[in-house]
Amino acid sequence: MDVKNGKITKISFRLDKMSEQKFTIEEFRNYILSQASLRDVMYYLSAEKVLKANEYEPQEYTLNQYVRMAESFNKMSFKQKIEILLLHKNILTLASDYNWWCVKVKDKEIQETLYDSDQQFAIENEWGHKEIGTLISILGLENTDI
Repeated sequence: MDVKNGKITKISFRLDKMSEQKFTIEEFRNYILSQASLRDVMYYLSAEKVLKANEYEPQEYTLNQYVRMAESFNKMSFKQKIEILLLHKNILTLASDYNWWCVKVKDKEIQETLYDSDQQFAIENEWGHKEIGTLISILGLENTDI
């Protein structure tokens, strides 16, 4: 267990007593999200399946693909947007200046081009900074200060 500033930042566990392989909660969460049902989560549970669910193959997107993603994203509900952020943590991040929140593309060049062309991933909510900060902490989302 890793603790930072009085908060647990990482917990690892074994699938069984005999296993040498340890997994973080985030890795196990990725495995759960990769399965179609709770039955599948339990039926297919193995160290190999957890490892496979956490394989990361970066995918490159074009500017036009990001523009279409932003257009689709902007039509979603707040809940759907949070779900998208959870699924696409590798390319999107939440950003804050402590007065407002926005979603940014992690690729700085793409983000600057989207900003210049007024094509943003918009996120609006009625929550204050503290509440949204608590939400992203609970969900394990990354927050980038602007």
